[in-house]
Amino acid sequence: MDANFLRTRLDETIRRAVDAGEWPCALALVFDGEREFYEGFFGRTDLAKPGAPGRDTIFRMFSSSKPFTGFAAALCVERGIFSLEEPVERFLPGFAGVTVGPEKRPAARPPLLRDLLTMTSGLTYEFPWNDHPGLPTVEFANALGRRGLAFDPGDRWQYGYSADVMGAVIEVATGKRFGDFLREEIFEPLGMRDTAFFVPPEKRGRLCKPYWLNPETKRFQEHVERIDHLGVADWDAPPPFESGGAGLFSTAADMQAWTRMLLAGGVAPDGRRLLSPAAFRAMTSGLLTPRQAPSFNWDNCEGQQYGYFNHVQVENGPQGLLSGRGSFGWGGWMGTLTWADPANGLGCVFLVQAICTNSNLSQRVRNVVGAAAGR
Repeated sequence: MDANFLRTRLDETIRRAVDAGEWPCALALVFDGEREFYEGFFGRTDLAKPGAPGRDTIFRMFSSSKPFTGFAAALCVERGIFSLEEPVERFLPGFAGVTVGPEKRPAARPPLLRDLLTMTSGLTYEFPWNDHPGLPTVEFANALGRRGLAFDPGDRWQYGYSADVMGAVIEVATGKRFGDFLREEIFEPLGMRDTAFFVPPEKRGRLCKPYWLNPETKRFQEHVERIDHLGVADWDAPPPFESGGAGLFSTAADMQAWTRMLLAGGVAPDGRRLLSPAAFRAMTSGLLTPRQAPSFNWDNCEGQQYGYFNHVQVENGPQGLLSGRGSFGWGGWMGTLTWADPANGLGCVFLVQAICTNSNLSQRVRNVVGAAAGR
């Protein structure tokens, strides 16, 4: 690891992007299991006043929530709570007799839990979440099943509500609210004190303001205070719908603890093993079949596998990425990205909070980290 190269190049890369108006603020941490090689905090969390983001700034993670749901599913698999070949309808009766397409024809086969973890379930994001405001997690998932699927289960990969449905399955299978299961099994063992599906009043002063880039003025404007996207809002108390696909809030400090556990193969910093080696290998190797894999070409994902709501780099340097083979992680709607690179023994947390930016800063950061690792 060339720490000097890393510090110099990441500082230049991120500062240049923030100064050019790509993001209102940005932060990055690069580390291994014990050492920290880089920390950088840029811009302002509120454009109306000074103040850069910090380790305890709270961000909306949106789809960066999905890997936590995948990890929770892996815990259920290794404990024999369910297997991936079981039908979703065993846990959620709304998926019994599920139909496909606007013609509502019977599905070729029932969707399985494996289909959820590979995003091949037929569930897409075309479902209008506002049709069912206030539904709890399980009821929301059952409503999705009654709506029907866009295509037959297993046919292809397509982004959608699969992680939300998996969260509901975990809630039914464990007999615990999904958020309670995550807190007891992941957040508390890792000391993730600020990660939850809501931000309580006493912490709201640390919540980063969300922005969108107006394409006409080229200036950032504050997003609505209570974002209503995919059934997720800025809750200040436990919400009825705990979105396993998009609902978590977190901080750089918490995400660093999470990523360090992943770098250690499922072992917490205090030495506790949270996930068995066998389950961890399954979670980080991808589950798409040879027939399904070509359809995973969304958002420049060629050369990657997918499973347990993570992309896994299976080729060296797809799309010019300099991270190591076997790197895995996932990003979120407002620009968040965390990944673990076991080949180089590195983890990275990259947090921003805006939409409509069309910025690929996270890829540039990832390449600098990969380059530094090999110097």
